[in-house]
Amino acid sequence: MASIKKRPWSIPTMDEVRASEAASRLSAEQMQVGCSPARCADEGGGAGRAKAPSVVTRGEHVQTVELVMVGGQVKHVMKRTGPDGGQAFIDWINFTCHEDTAHHVGFPGSTLTDSDIIKAMSFALDEVFGFGVTGQYDKGRNFYKRSYPLGEDGYGFIAHGGQRNTVMVSLTGTGLAAARPGWEFRLKAFLEAQAINGRLTRVDVAHDCFEGEYSPQEASIDYDNGLFRLRRSPVNPAWEGRGNWKLDNDPKGLTAYVGVRTSGKFCRVYEKGKQLGAPESKWTRVEVEFKAVDRVIPFDVLTAPGAYLAGSYPAFDHLDEKQERIRTVRESKVCEKQKKEEWITTVCGADLHVLAELEEGATPQEQAFNLINRLKDESRLPKWAKLPDYQF
Repeated sequence: MASIKKRPWSIPTMDEVRASEAASRLSAEQMQVGCSPARCADEGGGAGRAKAPSVVTRGEHVQTVELVMVGGQVKHVMKRTGPDGGQAFIDWINFTCHEDTAHHVGFPGSTLTDSDIIKAMSFALDEVFGFGVTGQYDKGRNFYKRSYPLGEDGYGFIAHGGQRNTVMVSLTGTGLAAARPGWEFRLKAFLEAQAINGRLTRVDVAHDCFEGEYSPQEASIDYDNGLFRLRRSPVNPAWEGRGNWKLDNDPKGLTAYVGVRTSGKFCRVYEKGKQLGAPESKWTRVEVEFKAVDRVIPFDVLTAPGAYLAGSYPAFDHLDEKQERIRTVRESKVCEKQKKEEWITTVCGADLHVLAELEEGATPQEQAFNLINRLKDESRLPKWAKLPDYQF
């Protein structure tokens, strides 16, 4: 195997972060592909680009499509529109890199064992996200032979073995919400400067409408008006609606799917609050799942997710409200609280009433307080009430 020149890597400074933010706001014509020409050449077949003509949409954004030659195949590069102002956040991410990346993060110049690779990757992930490997699963995942949990339960996993000497990392929305702030810039720096053949294979970009500013019903109207149609395509992509669309307000929530899950771009518009068990919630989530299927996912999506969401479909040009991850976590806990209260009322309400009547106290309020104070368990926190945090 040819020797690979080690490139210096460190946690970005604030000046570097600001510079990266500025670079992320470049127009679509200046968008960088998610792998360097040298790396694309390493994957086989060399790298080249052909830029398609610009397309003007609604008179607001200039969008371009780049075609990239990777391994002898032409792949589409996602287009982005406008400056990113925090309109969206990343709710899921998968990426891969060559196992020799371990040489750059703790094991230089040595023969790597499987244990060395996982230890090195755990160290790198801890630097990026604030947590690393915390154990090992009994079996592999995603066609890899071995897999290891990251952080707490539900944060994500790392997998290795049997897939062309690569390592796969998968982080869920819970894990990304728990990650140390600024992980997007640190991961981008890691993939660009440290990882060998680093590649984003799945990125879910989401926008929350807490007051129902956009809904599955509106998505259905936009679909009928051709606002989910692919550029230069005479027909709309596939459509599926789930839930009771005949009701004015389905307590279980509605979901609109656009596209095919196995394709490179798949859209979901669903009533998130109702999904979490709050039937009166207005909270809707718009989510686009990008996969590296006949397309390259640029690293730039990590620091400019809102631009890629806006560029995914004409229907989403208007989604420009700045998103706050903290509010998303808070809203999910409010919905969980409502769900638990409903369960307690249905299952335990009558018993609680009688128990409170039998409790000592001068008033019903005092009786109820004394009952709760006597029965509560302060030794542990229920899983639903825990806030995701990298300092678990």
